Amino acid sequence: MLKTVLVFLFILVIFFSALAQFEDDQIDLNEAWFTEEMYNSTYFVDLSKKKYGIIAPGTKWCGQGTKAENYTELGRFNKTDMCCRTHDNCPVVIFAGESIYNLTNPDKSSRLSCECDKEFYNCLKAIHDIVSKTIGTIYFDILQKKCLIIKNGNYQWQDNEAYSDSKFIAFLQKLFN
Repeated sequence: MLKTVLVFLFILVIFFSALAQFEDDQIDLNEAWFTEEMYNSTYFVDLSKKKYGIIAPGTKWCGQGTKAENYTELGRFNKTDMCCRTHDNCPVVIFAGESIYNLTNPDKSSRLSCECDKEFYNCLKAIHDIVSKTIGTIYFDILQKKCLIIKNGNYQWQDNEAYSDSKFIAFLQKLFN
């Protein structure tokens, strides 16, 4: 029980310390629990048309787009931000609503190659902190982003591997609700 309370307090400190980085058109992750339906809502789609939309607190690359002024600029959580920056610059991407390789991306956000998503997964897992775990859980478990893979010479969508166990997902849901 004490361990759970300490983890909860640590998460609160991280998020409240990062609140100072918010700007008017960003969404505070403390305000809502992001589901696929919310992520694809008209409000968030409109935000995605701006230079940046949903960017995680303390980062400049983790979310839709980037708020970095240049490639080398990183947020307070720079290790996690490096993972997101690399992921954002994946060379194989199908943007929302676009079609290539006889596949159409039905999402309101981009889908990337499975290689890029796997690299992102491994990068976040290697950091071992609550910020990277939260980013990974949202991307891989909550949004359940699909990726692009070639099988038997054909391009197709594939589900990504789960990132967190159900206990952490439930913990985040309680925290953000």
